[in-house]
Amino acid sequence: MRFSLDLNSSTPLSVYTIVDTLPIEPFIGVGIKRINSHQNHAGIVYREDGGEAQFLDLRWHHQLHQGIAKNGYAFVLLNIHQLRIPAIVGYCRLLWEENENGCIPYGFKLPNECFDSTTAKWLLGNSGLGLTCATFILAVLHAQRITIAKLDDWPERDADNVWRQSIISALRDNNAQKQANYLESENSGVRFRPEEVAGSAASTIYPANFQTAISLGGKILNIFDDMP
Repeated sequence: MRFSLDLNSSTPLSVYTIVDTLPIEPFIGVGIKRINSHQNHAGIVYREDGGEAQFLDLRWHHQLHQGIAKNGYAFVLLNIHQLRIPAIVGYCRLLWEENENGCIPYGFKLPNECFDSTTAKWLLGNSGLGLTCATFILAVLHAQRITIAKLDDWPERDADNVWRQSIISALRDNNAQKQANYLESENSGVRFRPEEVAGSAASTIYPANFQTAISLGGKILNIFDDMP
């Protein structure tokens, strides 16, 4: 199934909800799934030449995952030149191969200077600095000189502090006390929500500002109301 978003331009954006309808040629994009009314999850969807569509996502603390893309997500393809795509999707595959051992922590770091742009290895070791599912996407793209969101345009919101505390509590409940303590010591800053990253990917102009990301992200989430 394929939906169109009205972007107030002459070319509506396609949002795919059935994996088999994704393009057969190489592509890269963002996939988002509604977990519940308060939480969404996002990752990178991509296809190499002749391969199946893959979904690469940071699921939790030290839980990087890659597998064949599945239905149940809304997929938005990035607005980048086709000639750049083979190198970028190859980088995604390499990043999975280099980091599948679970070295990426969950945390609240800004998504820059996280991965080596050539080897795709995680650069921050056991420093405690980590990523969310949303900032993981931004960090991977940043390593390939693609900035889809204007990071300094995002505000701090009261609800984000509540969310951060819930993450810290969940880490403690899952025997990640050291990481929880580290995050509590730096419990501040901006949160990039999964739907805002998906909305940024949907923008016709990069980097997308906060209001554009909020608007398009909301439209993408509305699609779940029409999905079977």
